[in-house]
Amino acid sequence: MPVEPATPKSERTRARILSAAHELFAEKGFAATTMRDIAERAEVSVGATYRYFARKEDLGVALYEQMAERMTRVAMDLPGGSVADRFAVMMRATIDHLEQRRDTFLALAARAFDPRDDLGVLGTHTDSVRAQARAGWEIVVLGADDAPRDEVARTHLADALYAADLLVVLVWTQDRDPARLATKEAITAMVQLMAAGMPFLWTPFGAAALSQVAGVASRLGIGR
Repeated sequence: MPVEPATPKSERTRARILSAAHELFAEKGFAATTMRDIAERAEVSVGATYRYFARKEDLGVALYEQMAERMTRVAMDLPGGSVADRFAVMMRATIDHLEQRRDTFLALAARAFDPRDDLGVLGTHTDSVRAQARAGWEIVVLGADDAPRDEVARTHLADALYAADLLVVLVWTQDRDPARLATKEAITAMVQLMAAGMPFLWTPFGAAALSQVAGVASRLGIGR
């Protein structure tokens, strides 16, 4: 995070450093990219680069932050509809965003799925990112026409949707088809399952099953 006051000039400099880093991660890979490489690409001094980002890992986390912020805005602008419909729109927007920087995200993917890593999406260094992403899924649930009336059920459903989100993203990282057919099929299958399963959530057995899913999400650090 920058330690300088957030002036228009400093924001532009920070954005330039971040853009340079993401380009280089895509071109060279995360491990092979140095802070000096990033400074040279951004046309700033190495010292200035460290003033904005104390570690190279912070540049990777900033990529996650950008995505979480983007998806929160998408959630806030979603049209009405069922949980399944709103999930579908969110996931398509998520994949569209990922595709814009596919090589950069893939350069981080090996470390992203290691919870012990500073870049791990389920690690302690990305708690704030997960909190914002989860807040987006709460917005999705709250605005749905068929959202559960019970607050606890809504909370559990948001956790489950966030878990489904991460599963789709995992599929996307492994989907080599330029058309991303496996990813699209994964989204379609989840949407169909949600559409068919929502009435089930109103039953005691359904509520218990949803609670179990939310419990797993919580243990992984993506639920409340």
